[in-house]
Amino acid sequence: MQMMVLSRLLGKKSRIRKSSGQLLSSASQQSRHPAFYSDRGLSDSLDGRFESITLHIALIMRRLKSVQPSGAALAEDLCTALFSSFDHAFREMGTSDVAIARKIRQLGEAYAGRVAAYNDSLSSEDALQSLEAAILRNVFGGDSTRDAAQFAKYTLAADTALAKQSDDAVWNGQINWPDPADILN
Repeated sequence: MQMMVLSRLLGKKSRIRKSSGQLLSSASQQSRHPAFYSDRGLSDSLDGRFESITLHIALIMRRLKSVQPSGAALAEDLCTALFSSFDHAFREMGTSDVAIARKIRQLGEAYAGRVAAYNDSLSSEDALQSLEAAILRNVFGGDSTRDAAQFAKYTLAADTALAKQSDDAVWNGQINWPDPADILN
């Protein structure tokens, strides 16, 4: 009896870990699309890539709130996988353990703020305008020469696309993202 319970628990954790890896891979691949990185878009730098992956993970986290069963557990594991990937990237760049801890804490604070801002914006009555303000503030640091309006349109389109996808597709990391080149012109 105990072995059966343990087997189910470990099987569920294994499924969650596999799904979170697939979701992280999908978000990572989408966040690297060249359309995001332009003179008026994100800089092709660590900061720009952080902003793009954070935006895509925030959208997935929002969708996972409604996924049954265990969307919350999957969201938690996805967040862990994301920050493990950040840790790994810093180590590959030769960053010291002490500096990694500080950088991960800073990224965690930035990530939490952005996820909350995007979720609040997407839940507001005027989502597009609210998203534009959040993206201008968080992603572009208030630089009005950057195209926050187009990024807001993309974000809204991606959120809508995610909402239309089945729970099974989300569980399996089969996200059908909108093509950013069609929106970020």
